[in-house]
This record gives sequence, structure tokens and C-alpha cells, in this order.
Amino acid sequence: MELLDKKFTHNEDVAWRVIEGEALLVSPRTSHIFPMDGIGTRIWSLMDEERTGRDIARVLEEEYDQELSVVESDLSLFIDDLMKNELVRVCE
Repeated sequence: MELLDKKFTHNEDVAWRVIEGEALLVSPRTSHIFPMDGIGTRIWSLMDEERTGRDIARVLEEEYDQELSVVESDLSLFIDDLMKNELVRVCE
């Protein structure tokens, strides 16, 4: 199964807050702070255990008027980075 076919949710151990429209996430493992821009914050808000990566990509395609293939490619990289930093997890 491809990464974007999976559903995602926040790692429940991540401390996070949205300030002035941008999310700040704190890694539970390293205490490193991950600031997110508006698009990153939107992706974070869409990770709710109900949507697959492809569902999120379609939302972003419409909201940001971008080609789906570009959105999917960028989203895959972004999700992979979130997973490597243990900020999100795949839903079972």
C-alpha cells in the first residue's frame, strides 16, 4: 500500500498549538520545535484518522488550485518527514 493510501493521525505525545494561524509542534523524542506554515498547518488539521493522504491531497488541490500530481508528491514528502520525526502515525 502506498503512503497516500493510508490514514494518519497526530502522535498523541506531540505537544502542539496554533498561534496566528501557524502550528508549532514539539517532538516528544527530541523536544525539537517544528514550526509549520499555513499549508503545513492545514495538512495537520486534516489528519484526523478519517482521511487518507489522497483525501487530503484532493482538499489541498481544490483549496490551493494546484495540480493533483504536484500536491500528492509534495504531500508524500511532508508526511514522510512528519513520520520520521514521530509527529504523526499511521492509523490501523
